Amino acid sequence: NLTFTPDDSGTLSGGSRFKKLTTPLELAPGAYSVVAHGYGAAERNHNAGQGGTRWSTDAGGGVLVFTGVARHGAAGTFPTNLDGGPADRYAAGTFRYRSKETPFPGTDIAADMLGKHESALLRIPFQIIDLAGVSALKLVFDYDDGFAAWVNGREVFRRNLPINSAGRGSTEVLVDDLTGLLVAGENILALEVRNLSAADPDFFAGVSLAIVGTDYAQRYFSVPTPYDENNPSGIHGYVADTRFSTERGFFEKPFTVEIRTWTPGA
Repeated sequence: NLTFTPDDSGTLSGGSRFKKLTTPLELAPGAYSVVAHGYGAAERNHNAGQGGTRWSTDAGGGVLVFTGVARHGAAGTFPTNLDGGPADRYAAGTFRYRSKETPFPGTDIAADMLGKHESALLRIPFQIIDLAGVSALKLVFDYDDGFAAWVNGREVFRRNLPINSAGRGSTEVLVDDLTGLLVAGENILALEVRNLSAADPDFFAGVSLAIVGTDYAQRYFSVPTPYDENNPSGIHGYVADTRFSTERGFFEKPFTVEIRTWTPGA
């Protein structure tokens, strides 16, 4: 429960003010509502009865999605135009968030950054044993406010850098041009993460890296998968025509029949 007062109004960002929670709030999967009250009779803005996309924040790679907004008002008399102020001036509120799961231990560098530096340089080693089994690198970045990434000295992606405005969110990158990029053994993922300014109190960087392999073994699929991933448990193939050691006919006594096929291992 947070209270915003004129003397303790939080940090202004766009049309919202933010305060840090004493302890992080963990949300289990499900549906939630953000509710605000205390509006005046003249503040019934954006009662269109549908979600305002300008009030939504980045979905964090599917971690969180704002799906709609609503304002109390007389039934059937919803204003159809947006107010001219900040996009969420009369919104119920929003919040900054990140996924709980992270592949690397968190490190608090606020004492080294705040009021002193606006950028941080990170080097993260990772191992590759079999280069032949690697077809791409999948990188997921959470950032506030901008970053650039290099793999073994080659730049692979950047977002909002150089910084000319505040920016935060999550983005996923697939690096599939691996020509001369990786080596067997230790490789280095290097990051430059930039804050809007040294005085900006919020700064965050998170990254995950996954090695993508491609299995070129041919398979048959009993169920088609258009526009979706193929099922790795597909059928490797069908056996060749079978042959029986005894031709068909009528028999009065039991006997042993051998079935053969030219398909190895069938």
